Amino acid sequence: MFANRLFRSWLAALLLGAPASTIAPVTAHASEVAAPEEGAEAEPGAEAGEEVLPVAPDYMPMPVLNIPVLRQNRVAGRLMIEMVLDVASDETMRGIHENRSRLMAGYTETLGAWAAKFQEARGPAQVIAIKNQLQNVTNTVLARDDAIVLLQSAMMTR
Repeated sequence: MFANRLFRSWLAALLLGAPASTIAPVTAHASEVAAPEEGAEAEPGAEAGEEVLPVAPDYMPMPVLNIPVLRQNRVAGRLMIEMVLDVASDETMRGIHENRSRLMAGYTETLGAWAAKFQEARGPAQVIAIKNQLQNVTNTVLARDDAIVLLQSAMMTR
């Protein structure tokens, strides 16, 4: 009995210690890569601490939306949406970067209200209606229509 406990504790320690020994060198390597070299020059137009935006036209990835579908004040399902924005101008790219939190809040609020009324919890995701709702929010928040919503996936789970 004692040998079995000793073996299990030794095996557990080995299994817990193995990932820790592999993680340490990887994080050290990542910090070396992230630190700029002393002789390297900064990118043109980038000041210290300022994020460099991609040059338009480009695709701007957005965080995954996880919208609850409510029925009678209960969560009947979840709508998970992955999307990118197809941006046509640098000015729109800056607008998206500055208003990202307003965009995400608008997407969540609009899709939450829409899903409570129109999305069936046991049915497929209504992709065209979802895309139209997201595009309306994008046009409203940015006050422009040159950022196009491209859905990567829309999945309804129960």
